[in-house]
Amino acid sequence: MRVILVMRRLFRVVLLSGFAAFAFVLGAASAYADGDDFFGTQLGISAGAKIGFMGSVKDDHGNFLTGATLTVVARAPSVDEADDTPINVTFKTATNIIGRYRTLNPDDMVSVISGAAVTLKPEDLTLVGVSKSGYTQIRRIDRSRKGQPMREIDFVMKKVDN
Repeated sequence: MRVILVMRRLFRVVLLSGFAAFAFVLGAASAYADGDDFFGTQLGISAGAKIGFMGSVKDDHGNFLTGATLTVVARAPSVDEADDTPINVTFKTATNIIGRYRTLNPDDMVSVISGAAVTLKPEDLTLVGVSKSGYTQIRRIDRSRKGQPMREIDFVMKKVDN
């Protein structure tokens, strides 16, 4: 009987140690809010944005929406030497399976699109809005703190009756 009790305790200790090791390894892995990181590495765009947008998109019942498209417009310096008028560069990101989004590094995104290296400031970026087939945007919730370069903006959408 005593051997069984000792074996049970040993089993519990080994089991709990295994869970602790698994949690440690899982916690050490990097995770981002959206799946754009994979595509960003293919384009040479870093995921570690210092400026940009992040947040979530839900329906009016509180369910997260997968595959909603967010549109960002960046006011960038002109790449034309003859005309120094700033240009607007538009790029998009999408929500992941749990309704979260995070823009890739806007400096890199605009540099790839415009063909010239740029450095942007937070005020150069505008999050236009969100779209998803069959839905309309009904609310925008800005959770950003004043002066915060990475801004958190959540959206609520409503299903459109056909």
